[in-house]
Amino acid sequence: MPTYLNPFKKDFYQNPQDRLENMKNLYDDIDKCEVSSWEVDQNRPVPTIETARHLREIYDIDKLYLIIGADNLAHIRSWQGYKELKEMTIFVVATRDGIDTQGYQTLSVACDISSSEIRANHKEL
Repeated sequence: MPTYLNPFKKDFYQNPQDRLENMKNLYDDIDKCEVSSWEVDQNRPVPTIETARHLREIYDIDKLYLIIGADNLAHIRSWQGYKELKEMTIFVVATRDGIDTQGYQTLSVACDISSSEIRANHKEL
């Protein structure tokens, strides 16, 4: 689910509709994979807690797995609704740059690249 705009950022590199279309082009042919436009459709920054509530409602599930990058751990407690989010999700931390995952479940990512690198390389094309 691409976001309209990360609540911690002031602007975006690529407009939300283009990112949504890119995601659909990449993932629409994969079984059991759904690209949702919900956050983009809100036309505003959407805190993760709102998305979690929405997903729990439409899929009628109690717990969600929420994959976050290890770089988010430094400020995760400042996320809107953090305590509720912690209750309704199982955080899975994608490892990155040797950052301590603080005892959370982890997802080992064997690709040494960041979104900043992708954007920088995209400008060169």
